[in-house]
Amino acid sequence: MQVEVSLKVSAEEFYQLLISSLQEEVEMVTHKKYTEDQLSGLRYKKKSHAQGQTVKIHVGKLISNKHYENSFAIHEISTHVTYDLEPTGPLSCKVLYKEQYSKKPKASLLNPPQRRAKKMIRACEKYIIDHRG
Repeated sequence: MQVEVSLKVSAEEFYQLLISSLQEEVEMVTHKKYTEDQLSGLRYKKKSHAQGQTVKIHVGKLISNKHYENSFAIHEISTHVTYDLEPTGPLSCKVLYKEQYSKKPKASLLNPPQRRAKKMIRACEKYIIDHRG
């Protein structure tokens, strides 16, 4: 599954939100602070509050302001997520979001995945705009 969304925020702003969110999550789980450079390749586990299961997370390739990827697995289902960012202006960018599954989850879990992905990306855009200095 993939979606492409044009945003009214820069690729740098969007990427920084992804990285800072990841850093906060990793610190909450591991009780250690990681720089952006230390995150690539990191593996950690966390408890899923919604499902009460352990999620295994692997942070993949990170290219500043251009590419962000991670994988997470619950039992036999793993999901690989990528964000590819392309600047389209000083305060605009395109986000190409992709999700790939090792085993197709039940349809009820992804109802509908493109809509959910666009809604999440738009919420990030709104957060960035609302919190600009």
